[in-house]
Amino acid sequence: MVEEAIQPVKRGRGRPRKNPGDPTQSYARKNSANPLADNHEYFKHLPDRNLSVSEENLQAFFETMYERQMIWKRRFIDKIQAPWTDDPIFQENKFPNLYRELDRSSWWLISNIIMDDSMSLKNKVWKCIVYRLFNSPDFFEFLASITDWKGGIPDYEKFKEQQPKFITIAKTLQNMGAKPFTDAYIISSSFAAKTGKNRAEAYADTALSELWGAIDIIIDTVLIAESTRDIIDVLSAIPGVQKFIANELMQDMIYINRFSKEDFIPFNVNELTNIGPGSLLGLRILFPNRVINSQRVAGMKELLAMAEEKLNEVAEAHGEPMVYAKFNAETGGYEPSSEFNLTINNIEGWLCEYSKYWKLSIEVGKKQRKFNPVSEADTYDGTNGAKPETETETEDLM
Repeated sequence: MVEEAIQPVKRGRGRPRKNPGDPTQSYARKNSANPLADNHEYFKHLPDRNLSVSEENLQAFFETMYERQMIWKRRFIDKIQAPWTDDPIFQENKFPNLYRELDRSSWWLISNIIMDDSMSLKNKVWKCIVYRLFNSPDFFEFLASITDWKGGIPDYEKFKEQQPKFITIAKTLQNMGAKPFTDAYIISSSFAAKTGKNRAEAYADTALSELWGAIDIIIDTVLIAESTRDIIDVLSAIPGVQKFIANELMQDMIYINRFSKEDFIPFNVNELTNIGPGSLLGLRILFPNRVINSQRVAGMKELLAMAEEKLNEVAEAHGEPMVYAKFNAETGGYEPSSEFNLTINNIEGWLCEYSKYWKLSIEVGKKQRKFNPVSEADTYDGTNGAKPETETETEDLM
């Protein structure tokens, strides 16, 4: 039971030391899911391991970061017609926004659940986790249209009596081929198989039942956490949740601080990050000789420290000033700003996206979902709460 698995985290004086060796050795060579494994087609294209910095890729990292943000600005702020870029990779492939909250899935969560200050903290945390386990705005909009469930999710206090209906709808939709979830985040490829149920039923029944019984422990752990690892550990104990998704759930929780009246998570946004598989590859491309985690974390901090200057240099070369996105609490949307406001999470996210861009540039990466602009009525313009852009597959290692 999750009540047994999820317990408040108690820390000793230290953790067992891990082998700081090069992850491209032993384990990586045996595990093709590791982005640094030497059996990947792109392995031979990686910069020389002896380099401290790949200057070419460092420049391209900020060039692509700038260009993706300017696509948002040209499309939604300037409202010019496509194409919004001359870059063929960006023209043909869909990449998430530089700001996670501007992508459709995250903005739906923020605007429909987190900004609702009529919800109790427990109900808000509960619905945040339930939402991200399915990660489908369409599914929850459908549920909201046929039930009285706010945000399309049963309230925590009424969930047990309403769970059979939730399970039936989710299971029926999957059996009909209308998935009640998206593949934007890979939750767990093996969890459903272990339960003997399809994915929708496994999460709607098994995972949510155990999550429901442990929500107080999760909230208490977050409130007293001494480190972000405490939060990752307790969230990773939710059935079907692995560490990468636990980090995404933690990112959602910081939204509670940013977009509601609650003061929930006891860390600032620059303390809340995790090096996912795509970001790990991105760091390998930029900083080839950094092989232990502390060096990689330092690399992300260095990228953040140099970001404003580098982006200004890129902007000057392109003749178009860099524009950041700033939330306006009065309008409930985002507006362009010249004020630098990137965080370590923007860096981590773009490391992942740059690794995909890099693979496409050397023609060994799997194409991203085809970028097909849709009508203005179906997209988020970042200014007044219209629907956001559709999110791409965040955890696709290609």
